[in-house]
Amino acid sequence: MTCVVLIAIAVVRSYDLVVAMTGGGPGYASDLPGKFVVDFAFERANIGQASAAAAVMLGSVLTVLAPYLYLELSRRDR
Repeated sequence: MTCVVLIAIAVVRSYDLVVAMTGGGPGYASDLPGKFVVDFAFERANIGQASAAAAVMLGSVLTVLAPYLYLELSRRDR
């Protein structure tokens, strides 16, 4: 579970690496969730879609983390 969380964090934080190396890549080849949010927020000035995508990203991370944290905290209480 720890590996899944660390990989999810790395995917979100890899925006700068993708932009520096490929500039977004040919077409959508190197499109990442973080790059999608930044592109829609600042380049396309579509704040609504960028905030919706960021909320979906947050929801997906919380969906993975919530059961894990619940199990870990319930184990400590025993």
